[in-house]
Amino acid sequence: MRVVTMGMLAALGLAAPAATGAEVLRLGNGPDISTLDWQKASTVFEVRVANDLCEGLLAYGASGEATPGVASDWNVSADGLTYTFKLRPDARWSDGSAVTAADFVAGWRRLVTPSTAAATADRLLNVENAQAILQGKADPATLGVAAPEAHTFTVRLSRRQADFAAYLPQHMLCPVHRPSLEKGTNAPPLPISNGAYVAVAREPQALVRLQKNPYFWDAASVPTETVEYHVTEDQQTEFKRFRTGDLHMTVSVPPGQLDAVRAEWGDALMVYPSAGVLYLSPNLTREPWSVQVKLRQAISLAIDRETLSQKVLRSGEIAAYNFVPSGIPGYTQPVLSWAKQTQAERDAKARQLLAEAGYGKDKPLVIEILHPTGDRFRQINIAVAAMLKQKLGVTANLRNEETKSVVAHLRARDYPDLALNGWNSDLPVTYLELLDGERGGFGPGYRNPTFGRLLEEARQQPGLAQMYAKLGEAERLAMEEAPVIPLLQVSRKLLVSPRLQGMKPAPGTVTPARFLKLLPAKP
Repeated sequence: MRVVTMGMLAALGLAAPAATGAEVLRLGNGPDISTLDWQKASTVFEVRVANDLCEGLLAYGASGEATPGVASDWNVSADGLTYTFKLRPDARWSDGSAVTAADFVAGWRRLVTPSTAAATADRLLNVENAQAILQGKADPATLGVAAPEAHTFTVRLSRRQADFAAYLPQHMLCPVHRPSLEKGTNAPPLPISNGAYVAVAREPQALVRLQKNPYFWDAASVPTETVEYHVTEDQQTEFKRFRTGDLHMTVSVPPGQLDAVRAEWGDALMVYPSAGVLYLSPNLTREPWSVQVKLRQAISLAIDRETLSQKVLRSGEIAAYNFVPSGIPGYTQPVLSWAKQTQAERDAKARQLLAEAGYGKDKPLVIEILHPTGDRFRQINIAVAAMLKQKLGVTANLRNEETKSVVAHLRARDYPDLALNGWNSDLPVTYLELLDGERGGFGPGYRNPTFGRLLEEARQQPGLAQMYAKLGEAERLAMEEAPVIPLLQVSRKLLVSPRLQGMKPAPGTVTPARFLKLLPAKP
């Protein structure tokens, strides 16, 4: 833990939390996070904190909608390749210094610098020279961004990208504090930030404490002075802490207890669809998964998703057959050939495919499923292992590790067989880019030239409708080969204290803390 002294807070222009006399807003946030560096945040738990610390050209509203952020206005050239953003002159870092276009130039260059090792650097792949930089073939200074004036930021794309603006609220595209970079610290333990909040303490395996940034351009609209994100990896413990009033909002509810929780808490329980999917990721850089399409298909077909949804978790999740979730405006899920079959038909086909892949009584298959620690992940994988054993004779051994460790294995692609992962985004292209083995990240390493061509064609479409149509073709092709095995489209299930105002359904993200207000406790 880094201890923050009164003097350090004063130097940042901040008051100590205790001095305000206001009650601290305490939020459950799942597993411990690995970083406060918003350009390296990758898990939904890290992203949630990052969205409170930094603000990009655009920002997320209370319901996850894109709103003006540091950029107050912008325009696009007729050919769709040049974006010009006008920045707010009153945008400030938490040390009081101005946020300028040069900070965005520095941030975007840092994002694509290979040594940064940012998992989401591919968000800028269509910016001029980004691909060459990421491959180590060009200097980051050649990236197609510029600061012609202190409050003017320009971006040059190498090709048209219909959904480019949709990326701009995302955390990895926030600016960076250049003096911190120049000191060689890159991302200090408690970074200077330009969002509604600044981090003032971090206690590993316990919490991150944020305090209102008095220099935030819209600070007057931020009602809560101090916010704490608490580590709540155990859902039962999190529920108990909410019951006692120790937490004002949870990040989840215990699996299988939705009806009981609703009966006890009524309107305090919030359930809504989320643009997210839980899936099994075969390691396609290792045999047999890299070469045995029939094996992947057999495993996928044998898993009864309806049973996982209705009997195992019973907490609002929807059976998922597609990788891109339903409900994303403008995107139509492709109909997969096997999704309309009965489970009995799928089971019979799975046995046939497994035999054709060369496995059976004479060659039994033993695999490992890596999954994050947590009740619902354990329940899902116990059920999956039972299905594979009963239907196919496949032995699936389970191995659980901390979420950040599982993510590290996914990025390194050093796990032996399958790993449980999740992805949450309301941008369809991010799901398919996650599959693309040419892009790195923590996808499975899928390579198919036709899939790659369809993705490329989608990126070059002049509008979203045309882009989404091509993405649908790419998804249909990929999912017939089972490069990932979707299990469930997740729903958000959280308990919100009756004292907490401002929380709204936000399918692609979570309501930022700047919109939350804690009412005084009743005497």
